[in-house]
Amino acid sequence: RLVRNEEVSGSIPLSSTILRSPATGSGSGRHPRKSRESDILAVCPALDRPAPEDIMMKTKHLFFPALAVGALALALSPSTVYAKAKPPVTVTLKTAQGDDAGTAVLKQEKNYVMLKLDVKGLPPGEHGIHVHAVSKCDPPDFKTAGPHFNPDQKKHGINNPEGHHNGDVPANLTVKADGTDKVSIKVPGISLDPNSPNSVFANGGTSLVIHAKADDMLTDPSGNSGNRIACGVITQP
Repeated sequence: RLVRNEEVSGSIPLSSTILRSPATGSGSGRHPRKSRESDILAVCPALDRPAPEDIMMKTKHLFFPALAVGALALALSPSTVYAKAKPPVTVTLKTAQGDDAGTAVLKQEKNYVMLKLDVKGLPPGEHGIHVHAVSKCDPPDFKTAGPHFNPDQKKHGINNPEGHHNGDVPANLTVKADGTDKVSIKVPGISLDPNSPNSVFANGGTSLVIHAKADDMLTDPSGNSGNRIACGVITQP
């Protein structure tokens, strides 16, 4: 049955109000009373229907924040982040005699640059490798490459308590008897982001230099790594 207004002695919560359809028995001599909206609203004012313009306004209030959230989710999606990633940079290495010494590929990762080396035509043994401050590689001594890349103004060496240079590479090459070596090394002090203070593209670029001897990872300014025997410029693609 329909709860009538006169049966309500006070406010009735919407959750406790039950609306039923009237019985339709055939033996009754009176027609069943139809539910009227006025009766329902008298018992449950909360069921009053909003005006169409109110519905439209609420829809707008829900739609535009949802649209903004969707745009933010798209901007932060892995595919979008990947699309904004810095492209790898390939460096061509040359010996002091101008011969091909292989390549180095720099790839930006989250907190470091991965340096992937594929070298050839070098003397067997260990060789230090560093990022230098100038994008020049004039043979035969490659002194035009300048000092180590060091915007943080620290001392040389991963193991130096006052270090390290941004351009210090924390491992040596180990060249085999055939003059080759393939190795990947994480370099934490540099970046491929041109807006970063430690960007390898700063001031027109930098260079990658291979030395005659191993880097002791401690002694300033270059870890006793000897002469420069191969070099390649690092410039923004």
